[in-house]
Amino acid sequence: MVIDSKMRLFGDSQTSKDVSNETDRALLMHLRSLADLIITDAATAAAEKYRASKFCDIEIWSKSGDFRRLEETPGRDSRHAISLQTVTDATSRIEGLRVSRDSILLETGQSLTAKLAESQLIDFASISVTGADSAESAAVTLDSFVKQMGFNYLELVGQDWFNETLFARFQR
Repeated sequence: MVIDSKMRLFGDSQTSKDVSNETDRALLMHLRSLADLIITDAATAAAEKYRASKFCDIEIWSKSGDFRRLEETPGRDSRHAISLQTVTDATSRIEGLRVSRDSILLETGQSLTAKLAESQLIDFASISVTGADSAESAAVTLDSFVKQMGFNYLELVGQDWFNETLFARFQR
């Protein structure tokens, strides 16, 4: 996840582009290249204008079935499939996917991520903090965000201050 120094996941455009930067986007592409499935929610997919990935399949989840005019796309050429999933029980869906998937990348919004954290179904979290004046102030923001999201069960295993961005890694 990327947040800015005010703990915002998105800015005026309602996308993460307002809080992200080039270095954070490079990290995201690296994490995508390691995943065998990307999960996002319909609101995020619509706001960010998701397209098929060159790395792996994408599942777009909606509890209500409102996919905001998003469409499924079959995998073709070097692009993977996008599937739309009405998911009323995110915990059960993740547990089911873990049987056949080794590396699931969550690119979900705050509500769904917090719900999965509450069930302790997130094994690894990468959080970038942008727009802070210093590593110290970014660390304070990070600590507040970790508590707010319910990531307290994860251990901080590393953090780096680079290009005015704090990159933190947590794992079970």
